Amino acid sequence: MKEQTPANITFGLLAKLPKSELQLLVKEYIAYSGKVKYVYYFIFGFFAIVMTYNLVFAGRSFPIHDYKNIQNTMVGVVGIFLLIFLGVAGYVLAKLIRLKKRINSIAEKCRLNKKALRSEFHLFVKTTIGGTGIK
Repeated sequence: MKEQTPANITFGLLAKLPKSELQLLVKEYIAYSGKVKYVYYFIFGFFAIVMTYNLVFAGRSFPIHDYKNIQNTMVGVVGIFLLIFLGVAGYVLAKLIRLKKRINSIAEKCRLNKKALRSEFHLFVKTTIGGTGIK
């Protein structure tokens, strides 16, 4: 059996789509995959904040007034950080949901299997563009 590499994979369902629809899907995927990295940056930033707190403040003795100020400041910083993270993650998730809905509507319009088209588009963008895909 011949091994499947990106060079010899055929995309039968995607070939049935109009070029303009496929180009629109690819543009939306590129916009989505460009935003996913910001979610990863926020996750890394959260761990950086926690590690900085542990290295600088944890295990040291402070007067109770200073300790309460440090604690309130860290709770505020982490709270604001998490709110921004949830906003960015929600925005990225909304882009993914919009892309999946567009794929489903195109599949209905062209009378194709939604799940198979989504799976094939996932394979197509993972092999050609890269990124996380749409699974």
